[in-house]
Amino acid sequence: MTAGQGGEGGGDGAECRMQAALRLARQAVLDRGVVRGAAAVVVHRGQCLAEGIGERGECGRPVTADTQFQIGSITKAMTGLLVAQREAAEPGFLESKVRDHIAWPIHGETTLRHLCTHTSGLPSIWLGLWQRFRFVASALVLRLQGALARVVGSRIARSLPGAGYLESFYERCDDRTLEAWVRSSAAAAAPGKSGAYSNMGAGVVGRVLGDYTGLVKSLLDRLHMRRSGLNLATAEPAQGYTANGLPVPWWTFTGSIIAAGGVYSTANDMAKLCQALLGAGEVAAWFKAAREPLAGMFGMFWVCREGRSLHNGQTLGFHSFLGVEGDSAVAVLANGAVMEIDEVANGMLDVLIKGHTDKYPPKAVPKSLRVGRAACEPFVGVYDASSLAPGSELKVGYAPVRRALTLQITGQPWFAAYLVEGETSVFYAASVKVTLAFTPHEAKLSQQGVEFRFV
Repeated sequence: MTAGQGGEGGGDGAECRMQAALRLARQAVLDRGVVRGAAAVVVHRGQCLAEGIGERGECGRPVTADTQFQIGSITKAMTGLLVAQREAAEPGFLESKVRDHIAWPIHGETTLRHLCTHTSGLPSIWLGLWQRFRFVASALVLRLQGALARVVGSRIARSLPGAGYLESFYERCDDRTLEAWVRSSAAAAAPGKSGAYSNMGAGVVGRVLGDYTGLVKSLLDRLHMRRSGLNLATAEPAQGYTANGLPVPWWTFTGSIIAAGGVYSTANDMAKLCQALLGAGEVAAWFKAAREPLAGMFGMFWVCREGRSLHNGQTLGFHSFLGVEGDSAVAVLANGAVMEIDEVANGMLDVLIKGHTDKYPPKAVPKSLRVGRAACEPFVGVYDASSLAPGSELKVGYAPVRRALTLQITGQPWFAAYLVEGETSVFYAASVKVTLAFTPHEAKLSQQGVEFRFV
């Protein structure tokens, strides 16, 4: 389905690349079965195509370019545009202190820049002991339900109690709760010292901006994104599924935390956003400011690496990706919480830019070995990861019980990586689909088609 088309710069070459990019999305859904359904957008040299692929849910109805999906943290990319808009109207807003705008118990030196670049010192969310127990228990129940669904069907599996806390987590977070989270985290928060991805930080930005709901609706109206909105879609919503195929409800958001992930959209509407980002109007000017790196790879919430500006998003049952490079843009919305969508979308952008990609389909999962300390010891140490965020480090250790390396980036959980069969310096972490290759002077980490180098 064609969402829009420019006049110049098209031609057969552009059309061929766009169709080749869309074939990657079809391959992921129809051939590999990565998710039940998805909607994809490609914009290249003034031309735009949007297409629905697969099924909306168990009803069997097809996905169209007007099917509505939760876009999760792509909402933060929109929040970044709103911050850039405010900065253009009020120069110095980005460097202003949060306490100049709201009387919340946040570190006195925290600025909007810290929040937008995930360097405020605030964690993603704050959980007390009881909340942490409920969160973990709910996640375990969801995994058990997913495994059981393969045997007895999802309807019976869903009868297991206990997953509701995770399914309605952000619905419980009004501004009073968010302020309490900030208060509980303030003692350990040191703005500008290191980076840690923070949904709380995005929520605080939403509170500082003021009427966030009104601002987002104004942005959507400006772009004529008529089938997009906040929280629950009602026209043509897709059913969301966990990574193991369990149907789950849409997340709903209460209060300013909605700035972290509360928008839903369609392929046709995302096409309008992509065209605006690549255009010559005010939104393009805001995007130019928002994508400029401010700390490590982060601009105003946008991730900016080697000419490619992007953000992904994931809720309990959806995954999404938005990326822009040169005169091209890609958006993919999927009704499954599956990280492989990032590989698909990055591959699609490669096809538009270079005419080919080696990012998708993914290579076969390498066979891994458990090895002794002697094989791992040369790689143990601390690596500079400031390319991600100021002060970030990659800590590499050895776990004798697992007989594997342990990897941890500042502010993130650790994971185990096992030596790849036939290699002496390449390790693979299946849990997060990360490959880590060591040379005498650096460690190269690859995930979802994106590479990072740490020294």
